Amino acid sequence: MELKEREEIPDEQIDSQHLRGEVAINQEGEADVDMEPSLPADKPRSWKDHLMGIGLRSNDKTETPTKEFEEDDLDLLEGDIKKTIVNGIPAIKFSKRITQLLIKDMEHTVVIKLLGRNIGYATLQNKIHSLWQLSQPFRLMDIKNRYYLAKFRNLGDCEKVLSQGP
Repeated sequence: MELKEREEIPDEQIDSQHLRGEVAINQEGEADVDMEPSLPADKPRSWKDHLMGIGLRSNDKTETPTKEFEEDDLDLLEGDIKKTIVNGIPAIKFSKRITQLLIKDMEHTVVIKLLGRNIGYATLQNKIHSLWQLSQPFRLMDIKNRYYLAKFRNLGDCEKVLSQGP
């Protein structure tokens, strides 16, 4: 199939999905449209575009997962987890290797009990961030009944919160 002519669609006709395309007219006179995702340089990428991979810029293509995500890979071996029933109650027993991994994962984690009035998750996270002034971001997890887990990326921030924080 040989192409006779090719024309670029003007920028004014780009739809809301940020798709830019080329129209190629083949020998039979039919139009072939090739669409490729792109994003104008002056607009920041939306979260949706980031997830969909639309509008990747040259510096975005080299994104690598953080250490936190790399460590989440866990290979379970035969006998690492044993399920039993003790006095009619289901029980789970972990091997020493899995127990050590779980303990290591919780090494920089602090349990927070919210006292007084109830506030929203985002408000609590902003308040904690402004009070503690940590060197790196932290992860806040709601574990119900006004308890939260704050997981820190380094030992220094964890020790600062335990020794100086409210």
